[in-house]
Amino acid sequence: MRTLIESDFCLEKIWEVVQLEFQKATTVKRHSFRYVVLSSANNESVNSRWVVLRRYTEGGSFLIYTDARSEKVNNFKANSLVSLLFFNDRKGLQVRVNGKVITHHKNELTKKYWPGVKGFNDQSYTSELAPGTPIKSKDEAYKWSSIMDDENFMVLEIVPNTIEVLQLNGSEHIRAQFSADGQSFEGTFLVP
Repeated sequence: MRTLIESDFCLEKIWEVVQLEFQKATTVKRHSFRYVVLSSANNESVNSRWVVLRRYTEGGSFLIYTDARSEKVNNFKANSLVSLLFFNDRKGLQVRVNGKVITHHKNELTKKYWPGVKGFNDQSYTSELAPGTPIKSKDEAYKWSSIMDDENFMVLEIVPNTIEVLQLNGSEHIRAQFSADGQSFEGTFLVP
């Protein structure tokens, strides 16, 4: 297996590789980082779900779209700490991001991205019933508002405070952690 991070890479080079992978995830079709596991916690449990990474901003935040009525939004109100888990199985690269989520609903950010929600994707945010609502028949799930607007469209902005990288490489794995230090990230190697 060809790895993305080689044994002679310094921390700066590892940071560059990971930043490039985040950027490519939102522009390269079928990139392994496009689908990411988002984990959050409420007072009773930890919840994980697959989501689509929509944008990686110049400021280093991750943007994910969701329905404002979904259960995870209530989790974020109780606890804004979240984790993203990325994995490239072809290259053996795992990246874990810990940070805080900021919810954007009916603001400039949602107005900016709503026009890009095309085709059947807008139905994800315009169902008559909220996600997770119990129903008696599968058919009840497929009823959408006749108005395709952004009423329930929400953008989740994940602002990282740590980014941990693990390159699987036989018996010589490489692990590094980058922690927010003001406007930049400071890196250190870790024992794998």
